[in-house]
Amino acid sequence: MEPDYHSDPLNPKGILAYWDFGIDAIELFSKSGLDVSIIDGPKGKSGRLVWMARKPYKND
Repeated sequence: MEPDYHSDPLNPKGILAYWDFGIDAIELFSKSGLDVSIIDGPKGKSGRLVWMARKPYKND
């Protein structure tokens, strides 16, 4: 496969992406016990999203 570069505000060439998740990320990561949500986006021409994944504490 050809390398995929995502936008990076510090590097105009972008940053090499090792993973490229879609909207299915919520389901994939939730299975491992993480709380996953979209915190920003879509952004730019590509409609990129910013995700947050956190492990819930027992007191949550």
